[in-house]
Amino acid sequence: MVRGRDKLARGKHPSFEGAKSARHAAREAPRPGGRTLQGVPARGEIHVLLAVGDVTLEELLTELLEKTVGSRRVLKITARVRAEEILASTAQASPDIFVLVLNNIIHPDENVSVGPLIDESLRMVDQLKEQHRRPVIALLGLPVDASIQARAQAVGIDFLLPLPFALGEFERVVEACFSQTGSASGR
Repeated sequence: MVRGRDKLARGKHPSFEGAKSARHAAREAPRPGGRTLQGVPARGEIHVLLAVGDVTLEELLTELLEKTVGSRRVLKITARVRAEEILASTAQASPDIFVLVLNNIIHPDENVSVGPLIDESLRMVDQLKEQHRRPVIALLGLPVDASIQARAQAVGIDFLLPLPFALGEFERVVEACFSQTGSASGR
């Protein structure tokens, strides 16, 4: 894990090439192991949908989410990378927070260049915000310019962070999302 964090900190995180591999297959499991964090009884559950598309980055984000949640709640992570899987899984259960790497989400037309890919991801975020009204943390492996900022804001993205990001900034953003959702879904 240290190597992944070092790569991310230096801006050299692994590229997204293995999204179709079995490691990126749809999976859903409470973290860690469905038990309360640090053995403390939970008062609720935090359900986070991760759409990352990179195993190392997914592990880092999970570790940061676990650190931020601490012993306050049970952290349930649903990891998806395909747009249709994201929409289908959220139709079954509404996450408390979405964490999406916009340029890594796989859309039905996989031969799309980066610009239209971001547009497709933003349309999906707009649909998720309309249906669930939950905080969205969007990460982007491209320079975040004023145009992307404006488009992200227009679809309701709560926080837009460039990759690589400062670890403390991500933790601050997650805390702000917990505040927006009342710290747990109450399930």
